[in-house]
Amino acid sequence: MHRKILLLLAIVCNVFTALGQTWIRVNQLGYLPRAPKAAVWVSKQLVPPPRSVEVRNAFTGKTILRLTPAQPTSGYGPFGSTLRIDFSSLQEPGSYIIVADTTRSPVFRIDFDVYDGTADFLLRYMRQQRCGFNPFLRDSCHTRDGYIIYSPGLDSTFIDVTGGWHDAADYLQYVTTSASATYQMLFAYEENPEAFRDSFQASGIPGSNGIPDVLDEARWGLEWLLKMNPSPGMMFNQIADDRDHLGFRLPTLDTVNYGRGKERPVYRCTGKPQGILSFVNRTTGIASTAGKFASAFGLAATLYGRLDTSFARILESRALAAYEYGEQNPGVCQTAPCRAPYFYEEDNWVDDMELAAAQLARLTGDRRFVHAAASYARQEPVVPWMDGGTIRHYQWYPFVNLGHVELARIDSGAVRGEAIDHMRSGLERVALRARKNAFRMGIPFIWCSNNLVSSFLTHARLYRELSGDTAFADVEAGMRDWLWGCNPWGTSMVVGLPREGVAPRDPHSAYSHVYGYPVDGGLVDGPVAGSVFSSLKWVTLSRPDTFALFQSDLAVYHDDWADYASNEPTMDGTAGLIMAMAALEREGKDQRSAARFQTDESLSADLRQIVHSAGLDGTFDTDDGPEQISLAVIDLSQPLPRLGGVHPNNFIYPASVYKMYVAAEVLRQISAGKAGLWDPIIVRSPNDVDRTREIPGDPRPLLKDGDTVTVNYLLDLMITRSDNSAANCLIDLARRENINALMHAYGWHGSEVTRKFLKRKFEDPGYDTVRGTETCALHAADFLYRIHTNRLVNPWVSQQLKALLGRQLDKSKAATGLPDSAMYYHKTGWYSTWTHDVGIVDDGTVRYVAAMFLPLREPAALPRMKALAGRIHALMRSRRDGAASRGAN
Repeated sequence: MHRKILLLLAIVCNVFTALGQTWIRVNQLGYLPRAPKAAVWVSKQLVPPPRSVEVRNAFTGKTILRLTPAQPTSGYGPFGSTLRIDFSSLQEPGSYIIVADTTRSPVFRIDFDVYDGTADFLLRYMRQQRCGFNPFLRDSCHTRDGYIIYSPGLDSTFIDVTGGWHDAADYLQYVTTSASATYQMLFAYEENPEAFRDSFQASGIPGSNGIPDVLDEARWGLEWLLKMNPSPGMMFNQIADDRDHLGFRLPTLDTVNYGRGKERPVYRCTGKPQGILSFVNRTTGIASTAGKFASAFGLAATLYGRLDTSFARILESRALAAYEYGEQNPGVCQTAPCRAPYFYEEDNWVDDMELAAAQLARLTGDRRFVHAAASYARQEPVVPWMDGGTIRHYQWYPFVNLGHVELARIDSGAVRGEAIDHMRSGLERVALRARKNAFRMGIPFIWCSNNLVSSFLTHARLYRELSGDTAFADVEAGMRDWLWGCNPWGTSMVVGLPREGVAPRDPHSAYSHVYGYPVDGGLVDGPVAGSVFSSLKWVTLSRPDTFALFQSDLAVYHDDWADYASNEPTMDGTAGLIMAMAALEREGKDQRSAARFQTDESLSADLRQIVHSAGLDGTFDTDDGPEQISLAVIDLSQPLPRLGGVHPNNFIYPASVYKMYVAAEVLRQISAGKAGLWDPIIVRSPNDVDRTREIPGDPRPLLKDGDTVTVNYLLDLMITRSDNSAANCLIDLARRENINALMHAYGWHGSEVTRKFLKRKFEDPGYDTVRGTETCALHAADFLYRIHTNRLVNPWVSQQLKALLGRQLDKSKAATGLPDSAMYYHKTGWYSTWTHDVGIVDDGTVRYVAAMFLPLREPAALPRMKALAGRIHALMRSRRDGAASRGAN
């Protein structure tokens, strides 16, 4: 229902703006709360700026932010006037519109999750582009690839090179783009593993296989690349040629005949110009292809060393051999044309060898590769397209030089500084052009301009992270927003995303145009200069242009299948965007983590009053001496959760509450494939410490030495009945150093798990003299909040732990103060002079996290905890009702 309302609002806004000659362009996916945020107001005529600019709540119409209109910038493309509207100061999550006089923007969101799942969405297109077995079609294609050409002595010989990806709407296959795409997906995963899920098998068929889908996809590319580089000194660069371009058909129904039945030609790398019929490329060497092989194999050897050691060894060997072959054959290896003049006119190769050398330096630790990478970097400090000007098709490829990045990461001295300076130089050139227009667009409108935009996003973000310099943040934000609708046409550049906005619906693809299949996730080529569009052969439009008002000599874009220049999705462009979107998802998570809660002093004041009324605001005698309570409450009824507490940072002995920390690390290891829920565990003394059941009526027997049980059974015992024997066994399984590494990863220093539930004389060596575990209400509440938001390690771990907490059998503490209607996901703990309860409360519209640590013996604590829980619940209900009332008004 919420999405339907947003769609209706967007349609209404578009109708209103279409009646005039002014529009407001926004990022349709949305904006991260702590990121730069801007929209662009445009007018077809040269007019004064709007008199008023407001950001309003999309549902209530309430004005949230008033902005002072600046002088409009000069015209841009089809527009006589433009104005950049910066609303970065608005950080509250929500749905909004911008109103400039009578012009309204589409609805957009500000939130931490606006980019969640986008990288995985792009993988849909990668799977659909698979050659060999195609999981989208559940059928196979091009299974007779192929026969060798350009290799005297082997010409016309069959070689098995089935696999890989089709390049775009055609079914040609190039190492140039496929090796780059493979590397970029591996790079995206290594940097941002949490952005990728495991919803598909290695074959691409739905179903989990314990490996993130992006690694499955990258391996599909790697297996093909190994076939295209079957031995040292033998490399192939492409399969098929532009004789393929005989009209739309599915790959499984391909009827193109190259003279050998279903076999297609496989071009060997020779270092010399190639071209069978009318046109010939300008190849000068092999290093551009060899460097791409070496880079992909080198990074893969690093990553797969943890998953498949034998595969990793093969990759390392091929990486070293490919790099050596590139050194022996400097120059570019271009793709081969045939009947048409269009091919990938790559004119640079030192960037490929730089990345390969840097990757091998990291893989092997050999400093000679560092020196080689630095030498290559000095030969091309700036990717030439960043200088602008006329650029041929794929002339400077890949469009982002990740070699500079790797070089900066493997060296801490002058080489690092030099690499970062190279990156800044390129950004300065683009920014100089970008800041002359309201869209902050500094990319030349060549064929596949969107690939350059996504490459710039990765370049700018990595420079910002390596250097700490935010000088180009406005340009980075402008190009980010360009891809998602803040452009002259007001459209996303990714097929199918967003669902409720303006996005390509009629891409240049047989899948969609002929068969009606979605091409979700494909990044289209993007706008081209008017002169480029008019000069291309065989490009046309199939119907009246829906974007006619927004076309100009500067750039044209058509959502029309007949325009292969601007509306054809590409495999390598999509892979490049995966890097950018995975990083944006991680930035959202980081922002949420850094600003998880807004401290609410009024909530803390109310809690202090409740604590006082419950007689809990004093100091109490404990086994550790004088102690105070530790209380933290997170109100989940607001868009940004509100935190209040009484001594929330006070560290206190947690008793059995810290068992939930143990469970988190066990589940993390299971999620990572290092253990299994159903793995057998043998209970060994002295871990079998329980002599009486913690929860009367629980029929499960006490654990004893020699019992064989599963990890899942131990987890359930440890959480639901607070079984100490189970906890001891699971601490042995997870290991304390791993549990504490998890705690440190989230900033919960001081809450380390140090002791098992044993007397000191039975403790493991090294742990028999350490102090006991402590924690504080703030850490426990934060832990539970991450479970509530599915962000404790990953959604699976969070959901498993929440399910365990929901089965808690101890209802004697805070649960007695809650209404029967409330769901309570919690962990209790008591020992000697401590009685605790921490949990997530969900009573319909009343939701909050509460962590209560009371330095009292259980008989004295229980009635006070009941009163405390009841009063906190009443407070949270009143806060929720008050917020609802204010929203209605």
